[in-house]
Amino acid sequence: MIKFFAWDFIGKISNLFINFILVIVLTRLLNPSIFGEIAIIMAFISIATVFFDAGFTSAIIQRKRLHSSMLDSVFFFNLIIAIFIYIFFFIFVDKIEKFYNYPELGKYIIVASFILIIKAFGSVQKALMLKKMLYKQLSIYMTISMLFSGLISIFLAFNGYGIWSLIFQYVLNELFITIFLWVKSKWRPNFIFSFKAIKLLFKFGGKVFIVSILNMVFGKIDLIIAAKIISPNVLGFYERAKRLNQIFYNFTGGSFSSVVFPYFSKIKSKTNFIKVFYKLYLIVNFIIFFLAGIIYLNAENIILILFGHKWLKVSLFFKLIILYTMFNILSVFISNIFLSRGRSDIYLKLDIMKKIIFLLNVIIGFNFGLIIFLYGNILVGTIQFLIDLYFCSKILKISFKKYFNIFIINFFIFLLSNIFSKIILLISQINVNCFLSFLLNCILFIVIFFLLHYFLNRKLVEYLSYFIKDKG
Repeated sequence: MIKFFAWDFIGKISNLFINFILVIVLTRLLNPSIFGEIAIIMAFISIATVFFDAGFTSAIIQRKRLHSSMLDSVFFFNLIIAIFIYIFFFIFVDKIEKFYNYPELGKYIIVASFILIIKAFGSVQKALMLKKMLYKQLSIYMTISMLFSGLISIFLAFNGYGIWSLIFQYVLNELFITIFLWVKSKWRPNFIFSFKAIKLLFKFGGKVFIVSILNMVFGKIDLIIAAKIISPNVLGFYERAKRLNQIFYNFTGGSFSSVVFPYFSKIKSKTNFIKVFYKLYLIVNFIIFFLAGIIYLNAENIILILFGHKWLKVSLFFKLIILYTMFNILSVFISNIFLSRGRSDIYLKLDIMKKIIFLLNVIIGFNFGLIIFLYGNILVGTIQFLIDLYFCSKILKISFKKYFNIFIINFFIFLLSNIFSKIILLISQINVNCFLSFLLNCILFIVIFFLLHYFLNRKLVEYLSYFIKDKG
């Protein structure tokens, strides 16, 4: 288990580093309004991407026996749907442009939509690599692709190509990844299409597909609505906050999800399953609250260091989004339990329930502005996590109270560490630049966080030590 997570973790670290460089350089080269426009474009592209996968990636990973006709059918299904979506955008893109009143938005969406067709060509190969847990190879391919597409994007931005530098970054990144997958994968599609194979895979993947659509639509609905009611500049600030948060999520929740689902799917014994889940639940809580605490405490310093004073408005958005993401990562981690046990039906029902709660916040929150919506999101994230934990306890027949207490202790230590760090900094009245302030905040938080865990959460410290020594 550790070696699989390690390679995925290394890949995330590499991508994190490259992403940071890209975020810093491109943010300093381009105007906030450009990031507002790209947020709208990629919101539509991201939602469209879900439709051609239809949950088949999860079905391929979860299914024990795969016939070649299944893979061939999925490949051509994805490709055909991607082409249809591209044609749809081509026909209706003018209406999108008029709705948002952004000049040339339609032209940008048409070019960015090539991502869909490119992605369809590599979807099966990527699913097979995930099934075989080839995280080392995938990490290398994704890192190299991001590096080269990022360098080209910086070159274009530096030479005044504006939003095109970001569009080509997304398109080229997907193209490079797909080329690597085709070169390294031994699988090749045959001209076979079976509706029976599609129907069989869709039996599991269909429920995941519906959840994926809901996740993507609800994950982008804030940008789609915000683009209509706030200025491009403010939308640009909000987009940068979400982008930074996405780096944090990919580094933590993304790694947990990509490794946990395939790993848990291989565990047959329920007793072993519960033991592994308990250990990982302890570790995930510790890691999430530790990293989120450092980021939350240093939000202003991070923005100043990366982007400069003109982007300081990003910090409030960033802090509020990070708080929601803490709960969301824990919720996603637990959701993988339902999928790995083959209970995609419960996964779907719970996700619909959680989306209804989120939608209520969208309807109510945006009536009072973006900030109120983000505060409401923190409450939504908490409720979503508790729903997942409750139903997980029912399926695995474990104590809800026991696992809830683990969460409460970690959250309490997170709050105390932030409060004590702030109090010490206010009392000391140390006036330093943002770099030294960042370093000082980190040292304070780490010391307080670990001391509180040592005195209040000794059992986790013991399991953490055990986890590091455990080889699988």
